[in-house]
Amino acid sequence: FFKQKTAYEIRNCDWSSDVCSSDLCVAGFSLRLPWRALAVTGLLAVCLGDFWWAYGKYHRGQVNPDEFYEDLEGLVAKVRQRNERDGPQRFTQFRGSRMSEEVLFPLNMGYLHPGFETPEGYTSFLLKSTGAVMSLTNTAARLALQNVGFTARKAEDTGRMIVAPYKSALPRAKFYSRIRTFDSDAAVLAALDAGTLDYRNEIGVATNSWVSHDADREVRFVSKSPEEYELHYRASGPGIIFVSMTDYPGWRAELPMVRVFGAFQGVVIPQAGEGVVHVRFQPDVWKWGLPLSALGLVGLVAISAKIGRAHV
Repeated sequence: FFKQKTAYEIRNCDWSSDVCSSDLCVAGFSLRLPWRALAVTGLLAVCLGDFWWAYGKYHRGQVNPDEFYEDLEGLVAKVRQRNERDGPQRFTQFRGSRMSEEVLFPLNMGYLHPGFETPEGYTSFLLKSTGAVMSLTNTAARLALQNVGFTARKAEDTGRMIVAPYKSALPRAKFYSRIRTFDSDAAVLAALDAGTLDYRNEIGVATNSWVSHDADREVRFVSKSPEEYELHYRASGPGIIFVSMTDYPGWRAELPMVRVFGAFQGVVIPQAGEGVVHVRFQPDVWKWGLPLSALGLVGLVAISAKIGRAHV
C-alpha cells in the first residue's frame, strides 16, 4: 500500500491526502533556500509529531492494540467466511442514514485483521479521486462500487448497533460490454450521484474512444497479494472489466488499463475469448529507486572508507 501511495504522490504531486501536507509541493518547490529546507523540515516534523500523537499510545504501552481493535460481535470472522464463499467484499459503518468513519470499529481494523477491508482504506492517506467517490450522496451507488458486503448501523433513536450483510454491492470485478463515455471523471461522478448512470449495466469512462457491444460474459477475481491479482474471464465480445480498486498509477497488466467510474481500475478486453489477466503493482519510480539506492550505498561506503584511511 505505501509503495502505491508514494508512487502516486511523486508522479502527480498530489499530497492532499496527508496530514498537514497540502502545502508540501508549494513549500518544497516554490520557496528559495534556505527557506525551502526550513519549510519542508518543519512540515515533516509536524507530520511526524501528528503520527506520534495518533499512534504513540501503542508504543508507550498505554493502549493494547488487540483490545483496541477487538473483533466485536465476531464480525471479522463473518466477513472472512462470506469472502471465502462469495469472493472478496468490504465493510462500512453507518450512523443513522449517513455513512460514518467510526461507529463500531476503528477504521484501520485491517492493521491487525488481514483481509478485513473498509472502503476508505488506511485513512491517513486518501486520493482525491477516492475522496470524490466518498462524497457521493447516492449511497447505493457508492456501496455498490466500493464492493461493500457488510454494514454496521447505529440507530439514531435507540442507539442500537445492527451488523448485517449487504447484498446489493457489485462484485470485486465485473465485465461490462455496454460502455458510456463522458467528458471527464467529474462528469462520470456527477452522473453516478444523479442516478443517470446505470452502473449495474453500463460502465462510465472519461474518453470518447470506446464503442459498446452486447456480449455474454463471466469474470472471477483472484487476489494473490495486496500488490497482485488475477482476472479469469470469458466473453463473447469486447468490453471492460471493472475492478473495485483505486486507480493508482503503477498498476500494470498484459492488457490496457483505464480509469472507470471516476476513480476505479478498468481492464480493457479488446475481443471475444477467454483467459487470465495478471495485474501487478510495478511503478517506474521503484525501478529507478532500487539502483539509485544501491548507488548511494556504494558511495556511502566509499566515502566512509576514504575518511577512515585519512585518519590512519
